[in-house]
Amino acid sequence: MLDFSGNIVRFQEDYSNIFYHGLDSLNNGEKLDKVARKDKEEKEPAKCPKCEAVPFIKKCTACGYEPKPNSLIVHEKGVMREIMIGKKKAASDERDLWNQVCTYARQHSAPDKQRGRAAHIYKSIVGTWPPFEFYASKDAKISRAVLNKIKSNNIAYAKRRTA
Repeated sequence: MLDFSGNIVRFQEDYSNIFYHGLDSLNNGEKLDKVARKDKEEKEPAKCPKCEAVPFIKKCTACGYEPKPNSLIVHEKGVMREIMIGKKKAASDERDLWNQVCTYARQHSAPDKQRGRAAHIYKSIVGTWPPFEFYASKDAKISRAVLNKIKSNNIAYAKRRTA
């Protein structure tokens, strides 16, 4: 269960009662609570374990103490997302898109223009310059959505040149 609003804690007594004893009848719309529910006692704000400054969440603002995580998993900043062109999935992530674009550039460009062409195609799809190195990219199967986007860009470029 995912509970982002804390309802399991708020309705724990009702939930456990229904879970273990079942329901006698369905709700007919009458008010079930005769007495207003009381919120649990508020906890004291967390204090820094080193200097006991308040408030302390992830890093102490007074002394700079930051507890080390218990997990060996390191979280890195960034967004992992599928790359979509319109409603079609173009690539599973940015690295996959970069590999597809580099493969296309190697097949359809002169050797001295491949790196720049791949970067411009990537930017036209994602909106930012690629954070990856061209020569470290691997050959990948180019998806239909990426190929269609590249063809669309080529047609638009040709029309701009003739205009």
